[in-house]
Amino acid sequence: PNMNWDALWEGAGKFTEDGWVAEFAIPFRSLSFNLDSDSWAINFGRSIPRLQERHRWAGAIRQRSWISVENAGTVSGLRGLQRGLGIDLKPYALGSWIDESGQDRVETEFGGDIFWQVTPSLTATLTVNTDFAETEVDDRVVNLSRFPLFFPEKRDFFLEGEEYFQFGPYSSSLLAFHSRTIGIDGNGEKVPIPLGAKVSGRQGKWGIGFLGTQLDAVSGLDEDEVAVARLTYDVSPETRIGSFFSYGDPRRNGENMVGGLDVNYKNNHWGGGNNQVEFDAYELVSRDNGEVDHAFGAGFRFPNEPLGYRLGFRQIDEGFRPAAGFVRRPGTRRYQSAVDYEFYPDIDWIREYSLGMGYELITRLDNRTESVEFEPVEFSVEFESGDEFFAGIEMAREVLFSPFEISDGVILPQGDYRFNDLTVGFETSSKRPVSSELYFTVGEFWNGNRWRLRSENEWRVSKYFGLFGDASFNQIDLPQGEFEVLVASAGFRVTPNPRLSWNTLVQWDTVSDEVGLNSRLRYIVKPGCDVFLVFNKGMEYLDDRSFRSLESDFTSKVGWTFRF
Repeated sequence: PNMNWDALWEGAGKFTEDGWVAEFAIPFRSLSFNLDSDSWAINFGRSIPRLQERHRWAGAIRQRSWISVENAGTVSGLRGLQRGLGIDLKPYALGSWIDESGQDRVETEFGGDIFWQVTPSLTATLTVNTDFAETEVDDRVVNLSRFPLFFPEKRDFFLEGEEYFQFGPYSSSLLAFHSRTIGIDGNGEKVPIPLGAKVSGRQGKWGIGFLGTQLDAVSGLDEDEVAVARLTYDVSPETRIGSFFSYGDPRRNGENMVGGLDVNYKNNHWGGGNNQVEFDAYELVSRDNGEVDHAFGAGFRFPNEPLGYRLGFRQIDEGFRPAAGFVRRPGTRRYQSAVDYEFYPDIDWIREYSLGMGYELITRLDNRTESVEFEPVEFSVEFESGDEFFAGIEMAREVLFSPFEISDGVILPQGDYRFNDLTVGFETSSKRPVSSELYFTVGEFWNGNRWRLRSENEWRVSKYFGLFGDASFNQIDLPQGEFEVLVASAGFRVTPNPRLSWNTLVQWDTVSDEVGLNSRLRYIVKPGCDVFLVFNKGMEYLDDRSFRSLESDFTSKVGWTFRF
């Protein structure tokens, strides 16, 4: 599912004598479809948390998600649909007050997007002075590994139609294209995008994704252009082949090109039943400043109930670098397998429980082991109340070929490390006003010990007001030194009506000792017409328990949609 889909639509709900009723109005202009077809596959689902039930209109098969199109119902007679010219104009205007190091300034900016539905299922977008002032901030994370962290895309311009740019593996550790690299430098600072264009959608059996952006010069980076192209073709209803190409280096001054091919096969009625199998294979080639390197792999999935399993292989050359993508561990091979089985006992208070096992081996290209993760047992149980319990054992091996500084002044020497840990967790049902997730890990860690506590909590005080707080704490004791890491966040949301929302988030970690505040107020005048007020504040927590102001900014933004 694409949970980022946010076209223009309207909805309302209310209580009646017969119960709760919801009504949705989705304009045909907001959907991509074939005008020559008068029958649509469609489904409707509803979750009832207090009863721990999910209902669906068609295809009520336990082994399948209710979003599976092959199990949807059919709506016929859709003829003579009117779509107008298929052009949407969405201009914006914003003003910002910025205070950095005691120096304040005021900035104004104007821009917008033009959407043109070239065909009912193919959309072209032109963006001018792209702005992301209202985008949610990233969750704060402290990196205790020796590899880069992955941060998801949250900006609407790149999220729209992102499925047409997805290539190859279902993994965030290798992405041929990760739009997060565009418009944000390696330090997380904004890189202006004065112009961008995108075409995405389907044309018959073809899936089409083209993206081009122009980037302004900033400190350390020259002006640049980045282009991405993705084409897929449905050889049959179950087989798809595709190609990928990207050009440009949005985070470095250099030349970078990437090309690739992939194939995907999915059978939704394996063996004549309702089981699903899926196979994919891919190869990528990068040319970075004249050096040519490869990445390739294949995967097999049997994602069914009660039995599910998956297998995967991947190799990434040492110099493979997709400048507009993301690679977590270059110069490695990965072998992965996992299996799980679900049981449905005849016990009133247990809905289901499952047992699983997983194994991952990562080696260098000369076959020397770099990492091993073996989970001999993963146990989880879901109760009829909606609460869940989890327990798992992990046996790990990490080989350091060079020293690794895991924390300031704490350096792990080169060597072969083997360690095990146990994790137990409990999640309460979301049907209650207060819900929590609590996970506790204890055991060995490298050549020492660690215990970790992670907690996520939410209190829905009313339908108009909610509070939430998360925390992750690590206590690590190594021969090279002891240290603690705490990352905490808290916030609230206020929604007096469906058109007005106010969300505030405060985050802090003990490594940077910086506090970040993000507060966003949004008023929807009507669908597609929004007013945003955004306030950001950074502070440093000092040893004398006082705070030092780092920077502040306040932005007001108005965006409006005109449809033709």
